[in-house]
Amino acid sequence: MKNTLTMFDRLLLVLSVCGLIALALIYGAAAIHYQLPLSQSFANAFSAADALRAEWLLEREELPDNIRNDHANRNAYIVQNAKTAWDKDRAYSGYTLITTGYLGSPYLVDMEGKVVHHWKVPYSEIWDSAICTNPLSKSDVFADGAYLYPNGDVLVNYGDAVIAAPYGCGIVKVDKDSKILWVYKAATHHDLTVDRDGNIYVLTRKTVTKPPSGFEGLVYPMSDDVIVKLSPEGKELESISLLDAFHGTPFALMMFHGKENGDTLADFFHTNSVDVLPPDMAEKFSSFKAGQILVSMRSPNALAVIDPQTHKVVWAYRGFWEYQHAASFLANGHIMVLDNWGHVEYKKTYSRVIEFDPVTLQTKWHFAGSRDQPFYVSMAGRLQRLPNGNTLIGESGNSRIFEITPEGRIVWSYILQKTPRRNEFADAIFTSVRFTHDQLPFLRKP
Repeated sequence: MKNTLTMFDRLLLVLSVCGLIALALIYGAAAIHYQLPLSQSFANAFSAADALRAEWLLEREELPDNIRNDHANRNAYIVQNAKTAWDKDRAYSGYTLITTGYLGSPYLVDMEGKVVHHWKVPYSEIWDSAICTNPLSKSDVFADGAYLYPNGDVLVNYGDAVIAAPYGCGIVKVDKDSKILWVYKAATHHDLTVDRDGNIYVLTRKTVTKPPSGFEGLVYPMSDDVIVKLSPEGKELESISLLDAFHGTPFALMMFHGKENGDTLADFFHTNSVDVLPPDMAEKFSSFKAGQILVSMRSPNALAVIDPQTHKVVWAYRGFWEYQHAASFLANGHIMVLDNWGHVEYKKTYSRVIEFDPVTLQTKWHFAGSRDQPFYVSMAGRLQRLPNGNTLIGESGNSRIFEITPEGRIVWSYILQKTPRRNEFADAIFTSVRFTHDQLPFLRKP
């Protein structure tokens, strides 16, 4: 007698297989999120599957044949077809420095969105192999940030779009003709800045296995973010551990609030911005001194100011924001920060920009997204207060940069064409900095 499967048996078998696959996917996502056993294996598998899907989509992308199969030309085509709107009377005219996920190298556009200069800094030509922990990092590396000098030299900070947590890949400095000047190989991530003496401040990270006294209640091993100071030539001068900076200060209890948003132990702080208070602005800040360092730590929803002499936190605040980015000192004595997830209107989440007094903690100005004017930055994001009082906003995940007046009127916008992508980093904008014509003499014709 033959064993035959009835229609019901076949249906039951299909449902069972689908159920097992669904359970595997659910466990895989949970393993990555909560660092459960096999988390790295699932992360690698998901990255590989996403990459294959991207390649499959790319074959069906509606682009000219000579562009579709050429990475560099395809990216240039996308940039050249960006959409720009410009209110010439109200916008702060100049050039905007941009880095994106898929382009990998910085470029400079004018107010009409035309590319006026492009640096070619492919990661694969700088290092023979990636130093990032993600085994697929060679294909996932992106330009996480950049700093432009008046003579056309540029620093590029490489990030790695790994699923479980962000890692860094190093910094390269090139001249205006893309000639490599020096390379700093370390797990640099998110942000970098340069002080008035030319010293470079960048974020890196290290793993801590033994808790300092008083921090035994934290779970170890854990990731500690570190501020590294480099010379103008890229030589490491000193470093400041954030864990050590909080230790023994009145703000140490903040270390026990870093897990409430479900971040993994591999990303305890998720420090995402660094800014140094310049001497000509210090007199406006009664509580801070020139050279002190402002950092934004996403996981505990906190900002902190660190003294580079004592390596200790002198001010910290867990604010009324959520998953914030891009904290900076302003010339008027205030601090500006991007509140990524903290504004809810009609049960929908929007982002907002907050300017507040660090002494009174009172909000002095804000701009929030709404149904009439959507603005939401799910991850990353950049801010810049312009000399005319306008604010430049990098809406990373939506591939948009826009400039607003103090009244919240959009007077300039730049939007990139969307492309098939392997993850949310692929077509995001990670750098958006406005320069005046006089600030970039290297663009002047001889």
